[in-house]
Amino acid sequence: MASLVSGGGVAAKLGDLALPPITSLIWVLVMLVPLASLFSALCLAFATFARSSKEGQYYLTPLLMSRWG
Repeated sequence: MASLVSGGGVAAKLGDLALPPITSLIWVLVMLVPLASLFSALCLAFATFARSSKEGQYYLTPLLMSRWG
C-alpha cells in the first residue's frame, strides 16, 4: 500500500489530501449547535406525542435513521 501511495498510483487519483481551511472548520462548529438543537427539539416533540415507550420508539426510529443514515 505504501508503495502505491509513494509511487503516485493512488495519490495521483486522490489529489492532495490536506486539512480543510480553518474558516470551514469554524463554520462547521458554528452550525453544529443549531443542528444539535433542531434534532433534540424534534426528538422531544415526538416523545411528547407518544403514550408509551414502545410507541415513542416507533416515532423516533425514522428520525434517528435519517440522522445517521
